[in-house]
Amino acid sequence: MLDGFTYSFGNKTKRGEHYYCSSRTTSGCRAKVWRLELDGYTYSQINNTTHWLCSSKMQGCKARLRRSGDDIFRINTQHTHPPPRYICKNGAYIKV
Repeated sequence: MLDGFTYSFGNKTKRGEHYYCSSRTTSGCRAKVWRLELDGYTYSQINNTTHWLCSSKMQGCKARLRRSGDDIFRINTQHTHPPPRYICKNGAYIKV
């Protein structure tokens, strides 16, 4: 879940994993997010830029990365929470 919306796994590439809006087939929603995992923490790409914020940013975590090609620059990796745990069910990752 990101900003109140749910997403289902789409594909894994060198850039990371991307997820489509769970309402894609029923309502035609075209939203897609990229997810990157580093040291057990997950990050979401911001507006198709090189900036990635911790997936728990809505809970106040300020950890962030910058990515250029295959290089990852650790801007701030001090998280305010433990790493998330996920399970995969029917192709969708669910935070537990």
